Amino acid sequence: MDVLSWVSIFTIITILIGLASTLKITFSIKSAYLVLLTLALVSYLGSNIIYVIDTGLSTSIKWLNLITLCFLLSSQFGLIRDSQPVFARFPIYLIYLPFILLFFFPLIVSQNVLTNLLIGTLQGGCITVALLMYGIHQFREGHYIWQLSSSILFLISFIIFWFADFVERIEIISAEILIAFGIILLTTGIYTSNKNKLNVKS
Repeated sequence: MDVLSWVSIFTIITILIGLASTLKITFSIKSAYLVLLTLALVSYLGSNIIYVIDTGLSTSIKWLNLITLCFLLSSQFGLIRDSQPVFARFPIYLIYLPFILLFFFPLIVSQNVLTNLLIGTLQGGCITVALLMYGIHQFREGHYIWQLSSSILFLISFIIFWFADFVERIEIISAEILIAFGIILLTTGIYTSNKNKLNVKS
């Protein structure tokens, strides 16, 4: 088993711990933002499990990575919607627009350049929206520092993976480790920023 497989195992463990700490909150609050974010973690968990089992299943991994990004972007749209006054909120079905990409992905899945361009663009979009939204919520409410910190780690990971001039294997390992720690910060933030709502409901 190579180093990348061990990094994937580490990521799997962090996702499982994160899900264990946030599932009760997600099921209790039933926010579209939290549900979609949880599904993104489950999808990313699946892609890492497949990688550990068989690294040759690259097409399946690409599909799961795209689905993960669709869930992430939709969750951010859900957070934007929840942040607006009730009378000003856009229709909830609009938060699912990123999933339209799934219908077109088969056209480019075999073309690495186009696939990487799409994945990289979606990653950059997710990170940008997350930084803006968590930054605004931290400024307004003061308890989104964990989520904001995770977004910064994701940004660093994004820069290392796509733009750093290292040995490719080192780039991938560094980026994946940062993503794993980002997941820890993100799920910690979800728990700490919503545990009071959970206590009220219980």
